[in-house]
Amino acid sequence: MAIPDTRYAIPIPNVVTDASGNQTHFHLLHLATDGVGFTLVSHPGWSIDHPLVSDGTGWELLHTPPSSGADLSLLPAYGPRVISWQVFGATLKQGRALDNSLPPLRATGGLFDPDPGVLSVLEDYPF
Repeated sequence: MAIPDTRYAIPIPNVVTDASGNQTHFHLLHLATDGVGFTLVSHPGWSIDHPLVSDGTGWELLHTPPSSGADLSLLPAYGPRVISWQVFGATLKQGRALDNSLPPLRATGGLFDPDPGVLSVLEDYPF
């Protein structure tokens, strides 16, 4: 719990507005205790590449849970802020929709440093 370092920052919208004005809300819940941390994200129609899952140091439990017998104690210890979820609001460009055709949200470096592919589908964003 005392490890303060942020290793990854992932921009994630809290609300996405399409070109016709329809809004879709995303939800984020992060819980951490001494020994385990959970992040639950509702992100309808827009996938997320989670860096800890990608590098094998975290598990995505809903869609691709680890095999039975997987040992939680074998995962590396991180602090509760290893990932900083950078919340923003955004408007999609005309012709774009939350239909899983958007480039995935992913960590790219800085606090607000979204993937250029993500920026290419946004009309309005705060960074």
